Amino acid sequence: MFRNAQKINWIGLIGLHVLAVLLMCSWLWPVLRPYWDRMDRAVFFFLNGTMAYGEGMALLWAVVNFRTFDLVALLILAIPFLAPETVFSRESINLRFFQFVVLVKVTGLCRRFLVGIMDYERLSPTLVLEPAYRISKLVPYIRAKDESTESFPGDHAAILGVGFNFGHLSYCQGTRCPRTLT
Repeated sequence: MFRNAQKINWIGLIGLHVLAVLLMCSWLWPVLRPYWDRMDRAVFFFLNGTMAYGEGMALLWAVVNFRTFDLVALLILAIPFLAPETVFSRESINLRFFQFVVLVKVTGLCRRFLVGIMDYERLSPTLVLEPAYRISKLVPYIRAKDESTESFPGDHAAILGVGFNFGHLSYCQGTRCPRTLT
């Protein structure tokens, strides 16, 4: 099954997982929480402020926040499976698809578990921070989502994480991989 599999650097793999857990704990720890909130606000105001650059930027944000655009992201993630030989060989495509589906399911279960134990719900920044540009006001002809009563953890971040991690792990099967998994 894994004829060309490389040795896994367990110290690096475990070390990065420990680092991820520590980062999450620092986010939950009340002493460090104000620093994370300050960073969240800075990122929000920076990204939200880009809509002031003109109608083009507002239109871009409206399109990528439109629910149908999620299908575009799904199609981009599906390219390696729909077009053999673009990324994966024909022989490995079934295995890669299985790995991808398992990664999606595990990520979904972890997300549900974390939301359940954290008991943490958060309004989207456009509902609590001012001033905020509203996509729905700037581009009313596109039904973009610009607010949510349950914005953490976001679906888009989870899917982006799955796509990035799967891409990284697949890329690491060759010799081009950073030394985390090899």
